Amino acid sequence: KLAAIIKKQRPTLMAGVPTLYEAILHSEAMADVDFSCFKALFCGGDSLPAELKVRFDQFLRAHGSSCKLREGFGLTETVTVCSLTHEVSSDRHGIGVPLSCMEMKIVDPATKAVLPDGETGEICVTGPTVMKGYLNDPEATAKALVLHDDGKVWVETGDLGQRDTDGFYHFISRIKRMIKVSGVPVYPSQIETIVSELPEVLKAAAIGIPHPYKMQVVKVFVSVREGADRAEVEKKIKDTIGARMLRYAIPEEIEFVDAFPLTAVGKIDIKVLEEIEREKRNADNNK
Repeated sequence: KLAAIIKKQRPTLMAGVPTLYEAILHSEAMADVDFSCFKALFCGGDSLPAELKVRFDQFLRAHGSSCKLREGFGLTETVTVCSLTHEVSSDRHGIGVPLSCMEMKIVDPATKAVLPDGETGEICVTGPTVMKGYLNDPEATAKALVLHDDGKVWVETGDLGQRDTDGFYHFISRIKRMIKVSGVPVYPSQIETIVSELPEVLKAAAIGIPHPYKMQVVKVFVSVREGADRAEVEKKIKDTIGARMLRYAIPEEIEFVDAFPLTAVGKIDIKVLEEIEREKRNADNNK
């Protein structure tokens, strides 16, 4: 249907989640579609893997478009997008720079102190689109909207990120998704990005699973291309993670799946994966 709409209506703008753009790349119906009508294409709602951006930018060039996929960052609590890669930064991977009316900063989640550029902390946002509060939930509102020492009310997003020296922002992970392996923070989204860059891999998701003395270790779920040697892929995943991240990030378990549970907007549903894993481990313990 999307291919037919593009051919007939010739839209100029499109926004979607990463799974939409992945689906376009794998759709036979898109093979002969001319994308020259587009002035901009945006991705949000979930982390955009760097390798997916590269592949989709190549697809756009091959289908007559001079555009590049641009990534944004937004929250329900801010109504709309807060930051965006602009045309001159569309080559870069990241969530871009704040819109002209918005402010962002990276803080230490514990002290709320602003962190130097390049350090990982919580992304905070303020500006005219910030909500007044959650309906009939003052307790949740007080946790989300916090008065900082600068006199401004900030949305404490619960997202970890970094800022470059030129003010360009990067999303790293949800704070709640952080895995602590032997007390060392490990970020699942970084693992997922690295694993997704392997040519044999279609999709990947990382979660924390219990361990008797490390407290938690990493488990990776992965779907691979048809014909891929799973034993070889498993070795590649461990070797690549070991070469690019701390040893604590090397997955203890890798499970191959044919399909992932998805949310209503097409994201991999991490909560469902975690629940399936809990049920599986409970069943094993009860045997």
